[in-house]
Amino acid sequence: MNRSIPVIRTLLLTATLGTLLALSAFAEGDGPKALALGAPAPMRDVALKNVDGLSVTLASAAGKKGTLVLFICNHCPYVKAWQGRIAETGNAAVKQGIGVVAINSNDPAAYPEDAAGEMVKRAKSVGYKFPYVVDATSDLARAFGASHTPEAFLFDGKGALVYHGAVDDNAQAVKDVKSHWLADAVAAVGAGKPVATAETKALGCGIKFREKHPVESHPNEIGWILERAPIRAVFATGETAGRLHDRFCLPATGVPATRLPSTSPANRGRWPFEALVERYRAVFAAAGGESRKGSGG
Repeated sequence: MNRSIPVIRTLLLTATLGTLLALSAFAEGDGPKALALGAPAPMRDVALKNVDGLSVTLASAAGKKGTLVLFICNHCPYVKAWQGRIAETGNAAVKQGIGVVAINSNDPAAYPEDAAGEMVKRAKSVGYKFPYVVDATSDLARAFGASHTPEAFLFDGKGALVYHGAVDDNAQAVKDVKSHWLADAVAAVGAGKPVATAETKALGCGIKFREKHPVESHPNEIGWILERAPIRAVFATGETAGRLHDRFCLPATGVPATRLPSTSPANRGRWPFEALVERYRAVFAAAGGESRKGSGG
């Protein structure tokens, strides 16, 4: 047995984790700032898939008296603690002529509980009477400068941001809430009055942004997946080729695992990283796809 293999795997995994932590720190510290008070909502005409299967835009969901945009998700403990009040405030806003859209910008690869199917269940169980949509690229959250779940952006009837921040001052104990910031802001906008407290600090879980990658401009390119450090780490820990493909490559390419030699029933063992790179290249080259040379390093 080659005793150097565990050492190599450990080194690869350690290097990968270090890279991911560095990228995460950069993303958090270098992200866009939240919308300024008075600013209009961005990306109003982008179609977002709702839990009912239909498409919604911020423009189509806007109410005559205003629009409430809520960045939430399923997995976050803060959202779970506040979700009853989010439903109550959002449903009340709709009755007052304020459009409401709840948006999940999280990457379900990071938290499966945030997947679209789970969103359908959550909206029904909690009682959201307003759209709960998927931000499939996380670009809407980036445009708003949203960073947490939950995080509220309330716009008045003229489309200007008049409240940004948290739901209230106590996520855990409803009976101990002293400042109902969002509910009060909604009531003010519904009544055509100024919002007393226009901005508070959003508290909750950090949004798990979907990674932006070259596949957006090269739909037939598989090299970007195989070059990524996280994929190398998966191989370093002994992930099978078939599971790797199903997890990362199939959604991006649409090529089923059964068409790949390395993932056929007879070859579902563990493949060295370099060998699998070449196997993928061979399959995509035969299919007329593109691939970058020298991407196995």
